[in-house]
Amino acid sequence: MKGNLTVYKASAGSGKTFTLTAEYIALLLGDENPAHRHILAVTFTNKATAEMKERIISELCAMKNTVKTSSSAFTQAVQERLPGLSITELRKRAATALYNILHDYDNFRVETIDAFFQSLLGTLAHDLGLSAGLKVDINDKEVINTAVDNLLAALEERPKVRMWVLDYIRQRIDDNKRWDISREVKGLAYNLTKEAFMKCEDKLIPILNSEKELRDYRQKLKELSDDIASHLSKAAETLDGAIRNIAGEYNTFSYGSSLEKYIRYICQNPPGESPKSNIEKKMADSANWLRAADRKRTDLMTQAEHLRNLLIILEDIRRKGAVTMNSCQLSLRHLNPLRLLAEIRREVQAINAENNRFMLAATPLLFNRLVGKDDASFVFEKVGTQFRHVMIDEFQDTSNLQWSNFKNLMIENISQGNSCLLVGDVKQSIYRWRGGDWHILADIEKESAHNTAEIRHLDTNFRSSRCIVEFNNALFPHAAALLDTIGETRQISEIYADVQQLCCGKEGGEVRVYLNNALNKDTEISATNISDERNSQETKTLAEEIERLHEKGVAYKEMTILVRKNKEGVNLLRLFTKEFPHIPLISDEAFLLTSSPAVEILIHALRYLADDSDSISLAYTASTYCNKIENKQLSWNDICLQAKVLIPQKIAGNREHLRSLPLYELCETLVQELKLSQLHGAAPYVFCFMDAVLDFIDNGGTSIEQLLSYWEETLYKKAIPSGEVDGIRVLTIHKSKGLAFHTVFIPHCDWILEKDRPDDLLWCHPDTAPYKTLPPCPHFCRKNHGSIDLCRRLQR
Repeated sequence: MKGNLTVYKASAGSGKTFTLTAEYIALLLGDENPAHRHILAVTFTNKATAEMKERIISELCAMKNTVKTSSSAFTQAVQERLPGLSITELRKRAATALYNILHDYDNFRVETIDAFFQSLLGTLAHDLGLSAGLKVDINDKEVINTAVDNLLAALEERPKVRMWVLDYIRQRIDDNKRWDISREVKGLAYNLTKEAFMKCEDKLIPILNSEKELRDYRQKLKELSDDIASHLSKAAETLDGAIRNIAGEYNTFSYGSSLEKYIRYICQNPPGESPKSNIEKKMADSANWLRAADRKRTDLMTQAEHLRNLLIILEDIRRKGAVTMNSCQLSLRHLNPLRLLAEIRREVQAINAENNRFMLAATPLLFNRLVGKDDASFVFEKVGTQFRHVMIDEFQDTSNLQWSNFKNLMIENISQGNSCLLVGDVKQSIYRWRGGDWHILADIEKESAHNTAEIRHLDTNFRSSRCIVEFNNALFPHAAALLDTIGETRQISEIYADVQQLCCGKEGGEVRVYLNNALNKDTEISATNISDERNSQETKTLAEEIERLHEKGVAYKEMTILVRKNKEGVNLLRLFTKEFPHIPLISDEAFLLTSSPAVEILIHALRYLADDSDSISLAYTASTYCNKIENKQLSWNDICLQAKVLIPQKIAGNREHLRSLPLYELCETLVQELKLSQLHGAAPYVFCFMDAVLDFIDNGGTSIEQLLSYWEETLYKKAIPSGEVDGIRVLTIHKSKGLAFHTVFIPHCDWILEKDRPDDLLWCHPDTAPYKTLPPCPHFCRKNHGSIDLCRRLQR
């Protein structure tokens, strides 16, 4: 791996973590002076980082203590990479490396990609024009939500912004949509953290701030659209006049009323709609204008041919004009929201400046700009970092901006005679929503043309038994071939060329596929009932399989159910709770702080302390305390009448004193007085909540009211580590990577392969006038986006 780029393409279960750890330790032990400070290993999640660190430490510990004739597979893998070292020498170096890492843990650089860029940002703050002591805010959405709320609350003082908001509201009302635009504006504002916007914001923002440029832009688009509408109206009127001159009325012709509606609609609502089949037939053959009896008359056929030519001219103008008019309409449609985006950006910058914070999403862009200006080696010299080896795990999830930054680092690294290692699998790329681009890994040989990449394939599945491996080998090549027929430019078969795997020798295993036949067509049942009936049938089959395996000795915690979306998981939990309550299903929601009665009573007690007129919070606190902690089992009527007497008197009688306590001490007091330690299973939730309170205080929070707002906006989504649970985990596919369960169930497996959602935003870069005045133009996905000038450059 010296002075080269090595790329491991590793399918699921092929020992990727094993290989990555072996490569890391081989680099670590390859020198008598272990240099963990000079190895950078990058992952994409905190969980993956913790797992890799733990794996490295545990393997070094095992190697340090191994006997001379060790047959450990891992030790053998390291020896293959370091053939000149004996077992004795490996043990010695492993002990030294382990000691150095444990006594210099801060420089044990196995970290997430966000943590890496964050560390660079802190070191380069001065060069980037940032203040000292800058904090990186990892919750970008919270900052954006605050900025939008501040902007909408101050509309009275900002008449220009108020006018944009009112125009946007009128536009939504005209479209029969809700007038409350807060949620929509926040959704648009989240694009401030997307690479597509950040990379072009320097070009876009000055234009949005220029009244003259925007006014001229609107005028050009309006004139262009009006000109098309005028041409369309003239062509429609010409055809209408010819029809009336020849026949007097439309009903003289075949499907005359349909033709009249088509022409009238174009005049009233340019550019109209695509013609229906009977109109297309009239354009194809003049005989289709006439009834069968009239087709024998030469004079009528001549007139029909004349009308056919006029209709063709009209449709040609309509079709070409529709592209232009739709483009104009879409360009203008999001102009006011775009101007709001510029104001929100300004508000976000003000909030961050006031709190000396910086948005995490913007760190790669800042670093990219710095490296773009200077030589990469000079930048890394400033940081004081001299990486000799760079490793990137889950490379298929790298975004273009992240790769641009790492590419500079890797080029510099390889030019110094050092090595770089990439590990990934295009087939496991599931983070497109986060900017991940699998094309980078798929085209890595083109991307690294300056340094020939050595491609290695891990083709043996060590996780699954023979039956599973053979099933996958048979299914996925066939499925990829079927997908090739859909029309994608890039062949799916090409991406899945390495899907076939070898078996490591594990025999057995089982695959069962259930095809849910459609209900009998003669069955009188509504569409909704068909869906319910189908879900009920599939749930029953699933429950039977779970019970069969459990009776054979498979523990519930060794099974998992994969679903496409959270909503499907919720429905599944509801059905099992109702029909099969004896089967324990556990979802991620079970680990949320909101699922803990202990945390809920804490929050309600804080609400009561913040507002003593909040009788609902007081009653909830009294109910939980009496019924779940004191086991008094009182009715709601008794609780509501005596709530202040039923809760601990140190809370009811000392409200003002409690409010004066420091926030953390107040929460500790509530935990003690409410006897939350007596609630079964409450400890991990309470500890997690208290840790969050500490973080909240560190970030400047001081009051009960601020903590409650933080809870309602952010903290309620926090979850405790799942740990070991005796239940069947329900997971979405985005959380299923790297999880090795004995049994995996995939119910309702008829997922839509690709679907554009209404809130999917494309940043188009038009290259024709007048659209290119606005460098990037946002376009929400719609069914007709394929006919729009602005999106042609985005289509594959």
